[in-house]
Amino acid sequence: MSCTRVFLAVLFPPLAVLDYGCGSVAIVGLLSLVGWVPGVIAALVIASKPPPAGAAGSGSLGLAAFSIVLCLAAAVFLAAWGG
Repeated sequence: MSCTRVFLAVLFPPLAVLDYGCGSVAIVGLLSLVGWVPGVIAALVIASKPPPAGAAGSGSLGLAAFSIVLCLAAAVFLAAWGG
């Protein structure tokens, strides 16, 4: 696991597991909404394993996926802090 992946897992857990498919992103995203610590733990556990060969987006972080996750993060942040 690279230092970048650990950094992403701590700052924004769903971004760290984008290479592992939609299910992993959804699980980590839901756990992150419940609490930051469960999301970080789940992201670190998932990211510690190599991604499956047939995983969607395997090996690259697509611009569209990154944009969607960034927009969702902004929406959650604004909703949480009443912006």
